Amino acid sequence: MRRFTELHGDMRLGDIDRPKAREFREALARIPKGLPASLRKLPIRALMARDGFGGYEPRDGATINKLLSMLGAILSKAEGDGLMDGVAGWSNPFGKGIKLPLDEREKSRELFGLEELRALFGSAIYARGLRPLGGGGEASFWFPLIGLLSGMRLEEIAGLRVRDLRHNEETGRWLFDVRQHEGRSLKTASSVRLVPVHSELVRIGLVQYRESLGSSGQGDEAPLWPGVKSGKGRPMSAAWSKWFGRYLRADGGVPDRRKVFHSFRHTFKRMARDAGLSEEMHDALTGHAGGGVGRSYGVGKDGRFSLRSLVEAMDRIAAPIDLGLR
Repeated sequence: MRRFTELHGDMRLGDIDRPKAREFREALARIPKGLPASLRKLPIRALMARDGFGGYEPRDGATINKLLSMLGAILSKAEGDGLMDGVAGWSNPFGKGIKLPLDEREKSRELFGLEELRALFGSAIYARGLRPLGGGGEASFWFPLIGLLSGMRLEEIAGLRVRDLRHNEETGRWLFDVRQHEGRSLKTASSVRLVPVHSELVRIGLVQYRESLGSSGQGDEAPLWPGVKSGKGRPMSAAWSKWFGRYLRADGGVPDRRKVFHSFRHTFKRMARDAGLSEEMHDALTGHAGGGVGRSYGVGKDGRFSLRSLVEAMDRIAAPIDLGLR
């Protein structure tokens, strides 16, 4: 919203048309990602006036489309509330026709390949027990494993408290209880969910790690990752994310800069599809919103799949490589 206003001024929604949406799309495409704070704070027109950006990577088409979708959602809400009824012939200027076309390579750009996973999980953290301070100690070991085997977002993992990794008597399984609390905000209402802990995480020792925190005098409200620190007003995962990006390139054997922590989430979605899970089921596991009206039928009064069915679904998902960790 800020960038759009910088480009076009503070317009009435009914005055935003398709040409203005296209102009904004092209402006976003000209501004690369990863700019330092000194450049990011510049107005969009000042950025567009610069003569090149020296080696900074261009913004991905999928990222641009996501930003356009966010603006489209605001206008869709206004339309649904009847605020656009008086605008003759109005249609959402950020609809599908405004999106950048993506080739198949770009659509799958964020998936980790098998060799990349083998390189990462064979790196010093996993092969030699390295626990970097910048990676939050044990968090450097567990975050990538949990991301791969649950599809959870980085901020969801970073915000876990001891109590959020809990045992369920009915199913006999350990669960991640993903909910909003003082130390963590969630992306959408559908993000609130219970995620069965993959059997590989239990085998590798996640429960023993949790119990070691309890034996050291930590209470249930304490963070599950005491080594992960964040500045005031910053997301819990902010500093960790920057550290992981550096580690992934320098030591993790994944030089492709399009691969980031969020790639684990995309990889998990592929693993779920390969396991034959329905879209509704793997959306329930990962906290994705969407789908048709039929998604609300037969899933219980809380609008979700039963816990037992989630456990059974998770058990069908196999790790894509032999992690070989003990």
